[in-house]
Amino acid sequence: MTLLEYKEKQGELLSIDSALIETKFEKEKVLTSLEKLSGMEDLSQSLINDTTKLGDIISYAEQPLHELINMGQMSIMPIISGLENAEDASNALYDVAKGNLYGKPDFALQISLGYSGPRLPFIETDWYGQDDYTFNVSIGMKSTLFDGKKAITEAKKALSEILIQKS
Repeated sequence: MTLLEYKEKQGELLSIDSALIETKFEKEKVLTSLEKLSGMEDLSQSLINDTTKLGDIISYAEQPLHELINMGQMSIMPIISGLENAEDASNALYDVAKGNLYGKPDFALQISLGYSGPRLPFIETDWYGQDDYTFNVSIGMKSTLFDGKKAITEAKKALSEILIQKS
């Protein structure tokens, strides 16, 4: 082996080493992201079962680029849809919390009609002469002006959930 061949092999070895270092860095980055998303701590690669075979990777490499792009988009669509639904739910929760912030009153209307008497109607005689009719109308209002900052706290919590989902 000549000196030139030796230096070439050394250069190839250095490029393999740098690729390994970059792969390890990417693996740690993915594991950190998985820990953040799942809420689990101390994830390791031994917990992740990868059943991908080299033949599968080669078959993907032989497919046209536009097919690979379509396959990637199809697999991501349910995830994106779920994230959009979660964001919509958080926005709705924030709108409800913001609506409760201003102490808007709740109004209620209750109407009742009643009949009472000492005799059974239509069965006993002279029942219509000794009866009482009642008609009640009630209007109520409820408002929480002093809630111990509960509405403000709920609005801030809903807003923080929106910001967390966007990050």
